[in-house]
Amino acid sequence: MTEPKQRIEAVLLSQRDAWNAGDLDGYMAGCWNSDQFTYVSSDGVTMGWNAMRDRFAAHYPDLAAMGSLSLIIRSIEILSDDAALVLGTMTVVSAAGQGSGNFTLIMRLIDGEWRVTHDHSSRLVE
Repeated sequence: MTEPKQRIEAVLLSQRDAWNAGDLDGYMAGCWNSDQFTYVSSDGVTMGWNAMRDRFAAHYPDLAAMGSLSLIIRSIEILSDDAALVLGTMTVVSAAGQGSGNFTLIMRLIDGEWRVTHDHSSRLVE
């Protein structure tokens, strides 16, 4: 794995570990702290880092609600010196049950750090 791919994977695994520790701010540290950050899901589009953090805080107020996140990173494609496309699958197991889905991320190298700038997550159709 090349160096940018290793750094990108490290960001995603750090997000996973923060989620599993109930650390929402640690999870959000992997996202671009900008009003231009976008999150797309079956619930619609959320624009901005603060709006996304607020959304997650409302849906996942504590560790029990957050549960345990696992990731399968299927591919990391380096698009340019400062952009990458990541495809993967996530599973969350919590007190509310289990949910799985696929994700597509655009990650950018911003101020020397790889950050998620666009996240499109969808539930798997069973």
